[in-house]
Amino acid sequence: MKEFARDHQAEAATSVSFEAEATRAFGEPMDWFFDQWVYGVDVPTYRPDLTVSRLVDQHDPFVLHGTIRQDDVPEGFRMPVPILVRFENRPPTVRRVWVDAKSVEGEIPLPAEPAGVTCNHHHGVLAQVR
Repeated sequence: MKEFARDHQAEAATSVSFEAEATRAFGEPMDWFFDQWVYGVDVPTYRPDLTVSRLVDQHDPFVLHGTIRQDDVPEGFRMPVPILVRFENRPPTVRRVWVDAKSVEGEIPLPAEPAGVTCNHHHGVLAQVR
């Protein structure tokens, strides 16, 4: 951001120039993000159906698994949705699940039984969670 602001002190910054800088900074095309969040108007609704199961004879004794359904957006809409997992006696962890279809299944190995799980932690994605 500092470099972008410095480069545009004497000239107008545009969405196109910011997309080019974001693409350079991330090292991959960011057109999908700009199409969805800068030029688009759709806001997803996420419907998580997640369960914790105990595992036997595994390095990580628990797994968070299930589906996250995505509604109210066109096909191809994708976002890494932050999932916060809280534990009783260890620091919380945030994992991101790429939701890039109508319904996405996933598993997150866990080192202990969670005390709580929050989908879209800190409202990291402009979305409704039901």
